[in-house]
Amino acid sequence: MQFLRNSGPSSWPRRKRYEEGSFAQQQVHCPWDDAYWMRNVLSHGYLQVDLDMVWNTATAELPAFLALIGAMA
Repeated sequence: MQFLRNSGPSSWPRRKRYEEGSFAQQQVHCPWDDAYWMRNVLSHGYLQVDLDMVWNTATAELPAFLALIGAMA
């Protein structure tokens, strides 16, 4: 679960999202809010982490998210 420990930088786009000309504002098709909230739940353990949701995110949603990010490079 190394990706869970490295999820900190995903908070950057959320904080900068509404600034004029920010990277996240220009990339509105990416689910920055979802990544931000997932990171918060995993980092701070709000209530209880749903491991099925984590698995689904890691196996189904994360590859698509990484492909979106890769296409920006």
